[in-house]
Parts: sequence; C-alpha cells; structure tokens
Amino acid sequence: MTTYTNPVPDSRTIVPGAWSDLLDKQLSAHTTDPAGTVSVSISDVNSVAQAVLSGSMHAVNNEFTLLAGESVGFRIRAAGGTFVRFANADGLTVKYVTSFTGSLLLLGSSRSLNRTIENGYRAFYTKYTNPVFNNEEIILSGQAPLSTELFSAHQVYVVVKNNTSQTVSDNFSAGLQSVGTFTTPYGLTATTALTATTQMSIYD
Repeated sequence: MTTYTNPVPDSRTIVPGAWSDLLDKQLSAHTTDPAGTVSVSISDVNSVAQAVLSGSMHAVNNEFTLLAGESVGFRIRAAGGTFVRFANADGLTVKYVTSFTGSLLLLGSSRSLNRTIENGYRAFYTKYTNPVFNNEEIILSGQAPLSTELFSAHQVYVVVKNNTSQTVSDNFSAGLQSVGTFTTPYGLTATTALTATTQMSIYD
C-alpha cells in the first residue's frame, strides 16, 4: 500500500502514487509565508524569468514592413556588454552577423520587462534598411523566434529577412539582459539634445 507524504482528501479518487507525486512537486515549487501568501520558488524559475523578476531583462521593439526578399538590420549596444537572450520577428529568418553596412533609419532604446522595477538601465539600437554583409559574417541563422543567446562586449548586429513571397508588416523584438554597470550618458536616442557635434564622442 502506498504511503503518502501528504494526506489524500476523502473527496479525491486517485491512482495510487499519483497524488503524492503531484502534490509533492507542487509544494516544492511554491513557498508559503506565515501570512499564507504563496509564491513561486526561485529555483523553479528559468534564468530568463529570474532576470525579469530582478529587473535586469529589457527588450527592444520596433515595427517593420518588408517586401518579399527585403531585410532590415538592428545594431544593438548596451553598457557593460550586450547579451541577447532571444529574438523574434513573426517567423521570418533572423541572422546574427558580425557586422553590416546600410542606411540609417532611426534610433531607439529598450524598455524593462519588469514594470515594477525601474533601475534606469537602457540598451540602445539603430535601425538600418537594406543591411549588406557577406555570408562569412553570419554567426547564426534561423527562423524566429530565435532562442539562442548572443553576447558581445560591444555591439551586436541582428538582421531580419522576409523569406516569404508576401509583404510582411510586424514587429522585431529582442530580449536583452543587463550584464554590466550602466553609465550616464550612454547611447543616443531621437530625443537626445547635443550642444555640439564633438559631444557625440561620449555617446555609444
């Protein structure tokens, strides 16, 4: 006869052994404080979720419209190092490349994935149309969502290509984890006011 770690309610009909296995797992994944508040045990949360809870996960997001065969590039940079945890672009082809050239379209910055903790950290990106690069410069290529991480002590380059036969309008999103100390000022955005062109040397 099965000995249950936790008593089985009289109202439950169970397969021997199943109740204790399921309940033990549920209890080990949660903690309850003296007030009765139940929370998820950190040991049972994946690393991305832990980073979100700690306030160190950010995301860049930008809409795009690509004709069939067209590409758009994003150069992303963060103080202390740029750590991309995932990238998404509506099932299109995403490429991590060592570098590219292209026509600068706009500037942007990241937002925290923790809407309660705001530590002031930001990653910055520049968006380029028609990025040009050699096949030898491709580090990794796959269909979005791309969950393979990429790290650089400096900037990273991500290319999204419309590999369909139709025009696609959607959003590019990348999850970034802060790994260094944020410095101010750092990074240019569309609203950054510069008093002289030489002042750009202290940004990004």
